[in-house]
Amino acid sequence: PALRRMAGLPASRAMPLVARLPLASPLRALETRDDFVRMKVDEGRLVPLPNQASGALSSLAAVDALARVPRGAGLLGEGELSSCIP
Repeated sequence: PALRRMAGLPASRAMPLVARLPLASPLRALETRDDFVRMKVDEGRLVPLPNQASGALSSLAAVDALARVPRGAGLLGEGELSSCIP
């Protein structure tokens, strides 16, 4: 949006792309902030990648989606639908 504004272009009306897919395994939410977990999509289910560290750039190459895990949500169970950015 900032670049469009600086270029004198009108604001984009594009809607963000969000999907809801089931989790292949449980995920625990953080208490302090929303988390975005790197995921593979396997047979229509979200599978977390093993290394979620911020410096793990190799896992970025394997990402199919980022799943949003809302803060304070507790334990999200296997099969529970999760919002994700494909």
